[in-house]
Amino acid sequence: MIQRSLSMFAALLLALPAFGAEVTGLRFRQAPDKLRVVFDVSAEVEYDVLVLEDPPRIAIDLKTSTPEASFTRILDRADFSDTSLRGVRSAMRGKHDYRMVLDLRRSMSPEVFTLKPAGPYGHRLVVDLTNDVLTRPRKMPIPPSGMPRDVIVAVDAGHGGDDPGTLGIGKKTEKEIVLSIAKRLHRHINALPDYRAVMIRTGDYYVALRKRIEMARALPADVFVSVHADAAPSKAANGITIYTLSERGAVSEETRRLADLENNSDLIGGVSEIDLRQQEDILARVLLDMSMDANRVRSNQLGEAVVKEMGKVAELRPRPLLEAPFVVLKSPDVPSILVETGYLTNTKEYHKLADGNHQEKLAKAMTAGIQNFIQQSPPPGTRVALTQAGS
Repeated sequence: MIQRSLSMFAALLLALPAFGAEVTGLRFRQAPDKLRVVFDVSAEVEYDVLVLEDPPRIAIDLKTSTPEASFTRILDRADFSDTSLRGVRSAMRGKHDYRMVLDLRRSMSPEVFTLKPAGPYGHRLVVDLTNDVLTRPRKMPIPPSGMPRDVIVAVDAGHGGDDPGTLGIGKKTEKEIVLSIAKRLHRHINALPDYRAVMIRTGDYYVALRKRIEMARALPADVFVSVHADAAPSKAANGITIYTLSERGAVSEETRRLADLENNSDLIGGVSEIDLRQQEDILARVLLDMSMDANRVRSNQLGEAVVKEMGKVAELRPRPLLEAPFVVLKSPDVPSILVETGYLTNTKEYHKLADGNHQEKLAKAMTAGIQNFIQQSPPPGTRVALTQAGS
């Protein structure tokens, strides 16, 4: 009798739906070239995607999944104004699957992928909605043949979106502070005659590390400056450090730690494993085809010029110019530096970096350093080069 009851109980368990994951959260961020929608899930999920028209919408069926009790309230409170979404609807589909429908304002192409736990986040289902017209790389207007052009500076604010960067002693994160500094740098460079600055990231969204390189090269940029802020186990650590690319590896344990943290941003910010592999292959081919020796020399000259000016307005580290294998510096033909503007784990420096007046000083100093570097050896075809040749 007992054996028969156990068999019946086992049969009942097999008949019950085996929910593999719960949908627990929702985030979305509008970037210039895409809308990213992130669903937090309790475990890895399998899914099917349907692209539907009249009206445009994307349906995603999560296998053996269900919403967490609070998820419906999250959807009800979500504000989709100023995005490409009209809204998100959801319902169980059959006994086992959970369908989410993204209602779109216009037809868009979806890329859907999952992310494994990284940083502060668990499993995620990511939906990137793109408009093909908007995804084309921005390029500067090409002047008529033989006409000189502006010097182009690519200004990159580190991190963004799901990747907050360094979490310091206060409420402001690295991604917020460096975006503010980068916008000031952008404004000061554009105030110079014969210069044009372009922001790689203009808001709170994530840009893949190698995409930042591609965007700078597509302009095409004459200089690439990535703005960051540091953290350290010791709250006494302070000062500015500027990095250029090293293919030989980091020069110290601290530098290696920092490079590993920055290079892992794609895992936190949300780049699919397929994209990571493809971009690595593309970059490898570029590096094989082009010598980077001359660009490393130019990058070091840029770093020296910026260090000299920033030392006038803020404290520098004992060795302010270092080399490290940062992915974002691996452009083969654009002089590139990464500026760690200070330590958010240092009380005094955190309050400075969060202050607009100090941010202005840093931005002006970086601008002066970039201008001095360009004056030393102006890029051919620019108005700066033409002016120097005529003087």
